[in-house]
Amino acid sequence: MSARWERLLDQKPVSLLDHLIVEAGKLIAQDFVRWPLEIEPEPGTTPPAALEREHAPTPALYREAVRLARWDLSAELDAYDDYMRNHRYLARGLAEEARPTLLLLSRWLVEQLSVLGEHTHGRVNRRRKLECLEAIARETTVLRGVDEQLS
Repeated sequence: MSARWERLLDQKPVSLLDHLIVEAGKLIAQDFVRWPLEIEPEPGTTPPAALEREHAPTPALYREAVRLARWDLSAELDAYDDYMRNHRYLARGLAEEARPTLLLLSRWLVEQLSVLGEHTHGRVNRRRKLECLEAIARETTVLRGVDEQLS
């Protein structure tokens, strides 16, 4: 038997849930960088003003949105609160005008992961949502090679 087939047979099987996390991360990452985001506003409301930006958000804005989503999912409320209250995003290269888009992107990510958890009847728990967020960060072209900046 050839070496490549032996290598394939030697690999450990991947659980369905692990596979779901990776594939969901890929799909969400594709939607995450498509601008404007596809958001269905509640009946009788208007889409968020942040969607009216003429240009797609910068890579820094995407990175910071992932950071906020990670804190939100990890329930690191003190870090999230300090970041927003003290405008720490300014030190990360964002302008004050980017704040609504930053919040929109981070909330969109958290919402997508919450929907994933609901559709799997809780099998995608908080830890798995964080794993999926990491998969999103890996799959998002504008975030590649910047994992150390996201911590």
